[in-house]
Amino acid sequence: MIGCAYRMAVFDLDGTLLDTTKGVLAAITYTAKKLGLLLPPDDILASACIGPPVEASFAELFALRGTTLEEACRCFRARYATHDLFLATPYEGIFTLLRSLQALGISLGIATYKREAYALPLLSHFNLTPFFAVTCGTHENESKADVLTRACREGGCPAHEAVMVGDTRSDAEAAAAVGCDFIGVTYGFGFQKQAERSSVRALGFADAPDEILPLLRRGT
Repeated sequence: MIGCAYRMAVFDLDGTLLDTTKGVLAAITYTAKKLGLLLPPDDILASACIGPPVEASFAELFALRGTTLEEACRCFRARYATHDLFLATPYEGIFTLLRSLQALGISLGIATYKREAYALPLLSHFNLTPFFAVTCGTHENESKADVLTRACREGGCPAHEAVMVGDTRSDAEAAAAVGCDFIGVTYGFGFQKQAERSSVRALGFADAPDEILPLLRRGT
C-alpha cells in the first residue's frame, strides 16, 4: 500500500470511535441507586467506569465482591442493553478517517472491552459496521491483549503488521504485549496528562481523529 506500513488498524470503541460516556454513566447511576450504593463525584465515576470491564469498575468504585458484585453487573448489563446503549456520539471526524484508511487499502478492526452483544448493535446503529472487517468484544476472563490477538488473527494480519488505536493505558499495554504498534488518542477518556502519555510506548498521540492518519504514515 502507498504511504502506510500497516496492513490493519485495530480500534478501541469507547473513547476512540464513540463517546459512550452518557449511556455507561446512566446505567451505572441506575444500578447504584437500585442497590443503595454511594455514588462518587461525576469525574471520578467517569474515569473509573469508561473503558475497563464493568466488573473491575464496580469492584474499584464500590468495593463489591462475590455475589453482590455479580448482582451489580447483572443489573448494569440489563439496564445498559435495554435503555442506555445508544446514548453515544461518534467523535467528529471519525467517518472521514475511516474512509481515508479504507482508500489506502488498510483493513479495519475493533478490539474492545465491551461485549460483542453491545458492540455490534452500536456499530450498526451509528452506520459504522461497513467499515470494519472484524469486531472483537471481550469474552469471559479475557485481557485486552487477548481481544487484540483475536482481532489480528480473525483479520488475517500478523500483529507486527497491525497498529492499535486507543485511548487508555490498557490499549497501549495490549499492543506491546502482542507486538503491534500503538497510537494513543487524547480526545477520549485517557492520556489527558503528559505523565500518562510518557509512561507508554506510542507512535504518537492524536488530539482529534484527523491527526491519526499522519501518525500512521509516520510509522513507515
